[in-house]
Amino acid sequence: MKNILGAFCALAVLCMVSLMGVTKADAAGFGLYEWSNRANGMGGALIALADEPSAIAYNPAGMTQLEGTQTQVGMTLIAPSASLEIGGETYDTAHKVYTPPHMYLTHQLNDDFWVGFGAYTRFGVGTNYDNDWAGRYNVYKASLESYSLSPAVAYKINDDWSVGAALDCMYLSFDLRQYTSPLAPTGDSDFHLDNHGWAWGWNVSTRYEITDKAAVGLMYRAPQRLVGSGESKLIDSGLTEDLTMRATLPGSVSMGFAYKFTDTFRVEVDAIYTNWSDYKKIEYRFGDATALQAFGSLSSDIDSDKYWNDVWRYQLGAEWDVADHHTIRAGIVLDESPIQKGYEDYMLPSNDRVMYSAGYSYSDSAWSVDLSLMYLDMLGRHIDANLAKGVYDTEISNSHAWLGGVSFSYAF
Repeated sequence: MKNILGAFCALAVLCMVSLMGVTKADAAGFGLYEWSNRANGMGGALIALADEPSAIAYNPAGMTQLEGTQTQVGMTLIAPSASLEIGGETYDTAHKVYTPPHMYLTHQLNDDFWVGFGAYTRFGVGTNYDNDWAGRYNVYKASLESYSLSPAVAYKINDDWSVGAALDCMYLSFDLRQYTSPLAPTGDSDFHLDNHGWAWGWNVSTRYEITDKAAVGLMYRAPQRLVGSGESKLIDSGLTEDLTMRATLPGSVSMGFAYKFTDTFRVEVDAIYTNWSDYKKIEYRFGDATALQAFGSLSSDIDSDKYWNDVWRYQLGAEWDVADHHTIRAGIVLDESPIQKGYEDYMLPSNDRVMYSAGYSYSDSAWSVDLSLMYLDMLGRHIDANLAKGVYDTEISNSHAWLGGVSFSYAF
């Protein structure tokens, strides 16, 4: 037991150290689902199968399939790009690679109970433009980083039915850089906003084996209230002011159906419904109205309205054990954008997307390595001008991303 507790403590420390170096990624909405490279290779479809340590993220009830003590570590590399046309001139987002990691540890206490601990990234935004581009009065750099630390438990009701639950202790940091409007009292000034805080949440899940070939999984995530603090700064004048930031991150319902056609060929189809309507606005509360000169306002309270739509994400994946130790995978994802017309901005120039994935695993009796490659293709979008927000008539095109990653798993 001491060895097990030591492993849990070591993993928790490793997660904190590694996650502090993670950065953000472009996403539909700003949700991320790249929590396992086995799942990535199947388009994320692992809610019903959930038979590896990443079950902590996809469906904690699935931990009851894991014997003894098992662990998994890995990361996904994400390289997004997009082009925006404003007034006949084309602007490209900066080329960057983002690296959200994932780490899990599960342990079987007895025939009925399992516990686990996971660390992964559920939300992220990374947007970078030149600081003299046309949309700089809306944003020229924005980043949202999140790190979810998730203790989990699962209970095996009988041979077919399991339930699970987990906490989501999410740390978030937000960095926004823009230029103030030339019409504001401060003139054309570089403005930085930095904020960080915690959002506490939970989830419950279940997994049921209908037959020895078919299984279903269901998971509910509660919405999470972010409360953060930080400061704003006008770079040219050196004026700084404390601020707090509040927002509600969306809850969701995930469901999956898996079918084993043979002992070597498995298929899963999933649907995820995300309540982005929970994300109504970001509330900024400044300590002194003086700082609000950046916005030409006399109020110390500013709300950035979002009013996004609830949306669906559909995932279809398959895996085939082509030979002893070797497995190949493929998947497709249809992901709806929650951003409704009239509420677009340059921090998240997003639309509906399609993702195509492939994967490969080599496994031995105790360990395995999973590789994945995904291509994200986002539909183009027209944004109508909203000069009060620094947004112009804009055409978004050539928006895509490559995602590749590796995960290592080991059963003690």
